[in-house]
This record gives sequence, C-alpha cells and structure tokens, in this order.
Amino acid sequence: MSSPAKFRARSDAELQALDDDALIDYICASRDAGEFAATRRAVQILTWGLMSTITARMRVRVPTEYVEEAAMEAFEKAARGSFRGESIGQFRAWCTAIINGTANDVLRRHYRERAALGVVGSLDDGSLHEESRVASESGAVELGLVAQEVLARMNDEHRIVIELHVFEGLTAPEVCEQLDGMSPDNVAQIASRFRKRMREALDDGT
Repeated sequence: MSSPAKFRARSDAELQALDDDALIDYICASRDAGEFAATRRAVQILTWGLMSTITARMRVRVPTEYVEEAAMEAFEKAARGSFRGESIGQFRAWCTAIINGTANDVLRRHYRERAALGVVGSLDDGSLHEESRVASESGAVELGLVAQEVLARMNDEHRIVIELHVFEGLTAPEVCEQLDGMSPDNVAQIASRFRKRMREALDDGT
C-alpha cells in the first residue's frame, strides 16, 4: 500500500495558474497537512479571483459610494477567515455568508452615521437638495437592510439562487447550470417567494 503524497507548498505564480477546483483541492490538502499558512494564502488568491463577483453583489446591497469599501471589507474577512469546506460550491456559499454579513455591517454603520449627521442650513444655500439626497440614500440603506433580513431567513441554496437570478441578472437556465438539481421552475418559485417576502417586510415597516 503506497503512502499518501507529501504536501508541497506552491508559489503564488503556481497558485494563480490553477483553476477554482484545483485551488480547492490544494486548500484541502494543505489543511489536512497542517500547513495553514499555505491554506490561507490559497484562500486569499481564490477569493481575490472572485472580487468582480463580490463587487457586483455589493452593488445591489449598498449605495454606490459604499461599494468599494464593502467589497474590500468582505475580501479582508474572507482572507482572514477559516474555510472548512471541500468544494467550490461550498466556498461560494461561505463567501456569500461573508458578503451578506459585511453588507449588513456597512449599511448599519453608515445608516447610524447619517442619522447622527442630520442636515442643517437655509433653503437658499442648497441644503434642500442635500436633504433630499441624504433621504434618498438613507432609503437605499433601509431597503438594503430589509433585503439582508429576508435573505438571512433563506437556506444557503435559495440565497445563491437570489444572488444569481435576482441580483446578478442570470437567467433561470444559467442559474441551473451552476446548481445541481435546480430547475428553471424552482428558480422562478424561489425568486417569487423572495419578492413576496420583500413586499411584506416593506409593508410591515410602513
């Protein structure tokens, strides 16, 4: 019986040349070998490869001016985090949880800042326009918070469906290509339930 191959740490250049599945295999192998510095570096590189996706998901969660801050904060949390899964699907779900939590943190932080700031001045110095702008942005923050609360009550697979179909605009067949066992009808039903829960949550808040 042959002994298992000894783990070999790879350079950044080698890691960057690997596809997502190969990176996941490397992460699992380094973790099993107790080479946690190598694991963390591979997680960082894999997460950085998903930055365009992370940024796109933040665009539908937070006002435009917070997107870059929120995306980088999510990346930093993932880079410092401990991924325990064994597949790219599990990694994406893990990143989704970090994205959701980070977006919620950023929304609440800036909402508190705006609430404390207020708007002062006379109507002839442009403050009326500024008040309207702040009110509009606060509304966007509140809408984002409601979306996060609704998403938090859904299971991981359904959250990914909403991420891809509702937020990123993928068609139902395109979503099914990324999720085993999912059908276009399932995608439509999940999206419909999400929109219904959003309407109910917003109505309850009025």
